[in-house]
Amino acid sequence: MGLPSVAAASSGAPGDGSYSFDSPSADVFALCPFAIHADVTGKIKVNSLPNSRSITINPGQYATIAKTETRKQVTLNSTGTFHDTTDENGITTEHMTGRTLTWDKNTGPVLIIGDYTWAWDDSGNVTQHLTGQGQISLTPWDICAMLR
Repeated sequence: MGLPSVAAASSGAPGDGSYSFDSPSADVFALCPFAIHADVTGKIKVNSLPNSRSITINPGQYATIAKTETRKQVTLNSTGTFHDTTDENGITTEHMTGRTLTWDKNTGPVLIIGDYTWAWDDSGNVTQHLTGQGQISLTPWDICAMLR
């Protein structure tokens, strides 16, 4: 499900893809067992394609995740590409290539390098867990541990 989406033009050069979000520890999307704040900087471009498909590129994107209470933080480079397809049943399959920081409400943040896929329904429920080839560079436990 990637990082929370931002509006991006589907034509021309990549535009500003910077945004921030907070996740309280009680949030269903909680990344760690404590509240965090994330700042994402860099560029983004969403290329809309026929048949409910899109390709999203993120050149120069970084995510800085901080523990709200202490402001201890970690910055991760996330310049991977997302290839999304939504079928007639509302299932979105996301194929990620490159170096990508992503997460879902069940597993938390994952930094992957390689070629991975997962899927979710139109309510955000994971229907296919992360599978693929490459390296899971940082697990949710690694990222949360860096912020303790």
